[in-house]
Amino acid sequence: MSDFDPRAVGPVPTARGSFRAIAALVGFLIALTAPAYPHAGEFILAKFIQGKGSIRVELTIDCTGHPLIRSEAEAHQALSKSLILHAGGRDRPLGEIAPFRYERRTAIDPETPIPKDTHDTDRPHQIVTAHWQTELPAGTITLQNAADSGQSMILWNPSDTPGEQPRWIMLVPGDTSPPITIQPAPPSRVLHYTIAGIAACAAALAMILRTRRLRARAKSVSPQPFTTIDTP
Repeated sequence: MSDFDPRAVGPVPTARGSFRAIAALVGFLIALTAPAYPHAGEFILAKFIQGKGSIRVELTIDCTGHPLIRSEAEAHQALSKSLILHAGGRDRPLGEIAPFRYERRTAIDPETPIPKDTHDTDRPHQIVTAHWQTELPAGTITLQNAADSGQSMILWNPSDTPGEQPRWIMLVPGDTSPPITIQPAPPSRVLHYTIAGIAACAAALAMILRTRRLRARAKSVSPQPFTTIDTP
């Protein structure tokens, strides 16, 4: 995921110019954008965590004051068709691969790389999150914001290093992520026990065959009879 932006979303840099011009421009932009400060409802938030032989995704949407999604059922429908997995030469919506598990939330994941909405902290939020995971073979996959999702998506991956910013990318409908590498899955305990059982059976069989071979060899060697010598 080296193509993801490692920085959180921040303010747009201002242009060069005199101090007064810059101050006036900044003040105008703040006054202009304050009533419409961006919040989570403007995006589908897609958090993904790739493991060894697996991937886990959390799709979140804030229904609070949303112009298109007005109920939890509509949120479920929107999230279920929003993301497509490209793997092994096939394109499949996540819901066709494994089921979603939905939950209600009152706050957005604090690590999500979006500006914090300081103008909307008093209203109760209606947030829906869809949990999804599946096992995958080692290789490369991509995730696509479905062309008919109707919303832009922030696809992000939390950092493994404490204090480091998450990696993220914005996908408009139809956009595809950079390649995501899935590492090979570690051997399971069942496989370890199976191998140990096979080894134990092989050792026992070898011991039985060796014992039978020794017994057969002992039987093939017949004892010599004693010769009696008569004395006059």
